[in-house]
Amino acid sequence: MNLKPKKSLSAKKVFEDLEYKEKWIATMKEKVWENDEWKKGQSERSKKSQNRPEVIEKHKNNTKELWKDPEFRKKAMENRPSKKVPYLLIDKENKIVREYESRDELSTKEKISLHIIRALVKENIFINCDEYSNKKKEKLSKLNGLKIIKKEDYETK
Repeated sequence: MNLKPKKSLSAKKVFEDLEYKEKWIATMKEKVWENDEWKKGQSERSKKSQNRPEVIEKHKNNTKELWKDPEFRKKAMENRPSKKVPYLLIDKENKIVREYESRDELSTKEKISLHIIRALVKENIFINCDEYSNKKKEKLSKLNGLKIIKKEDYETK
C-alpha cells in the first residue's frame, strides 16, 4: 500500500481546517515537544549531524562567501550590538572615569581588543594588571584599578 497519497491528504487537511490544525498541533506538541526523552534524543541527533566534518566545512565556506558580499558585510557591521551599546570606565568608588558610545569606540580609544573587553565585562571585576601576561599588562596598564561596564548596568545599580 502506498502511504504517500494518504500522508498528503492528511497534511493538506491540517493546513485547510483551522480547528483540525489546532488539535493536530496540540497532539504533536504533547507527543513530541513535551517529551523529555524525545527532546534529548533530538538534541543528540542534531549535534551529531552538525558536528560532521563535511557539515562544518560547508558552514565555514558559506560564511566566508557571505562575508565577501559587500552588502552583507555593510549590514552586518551596522547591526552589531557593539555599535549600539554605550560603555563606561568606572573606578572603585563607582564614579565614571570615561564614557564611550560603543565597544568599538572603547576598543579604538584604549587600544585593546574587543575580545579582551568582552572578557573583562563578563568577569565584572576591577582590572588588576598583575594578574595578566606582559602583553596584556602593557595594553591594560592605563586601565589598572578600573572596571569596564555597560552603561545600562551602571544605571540600574
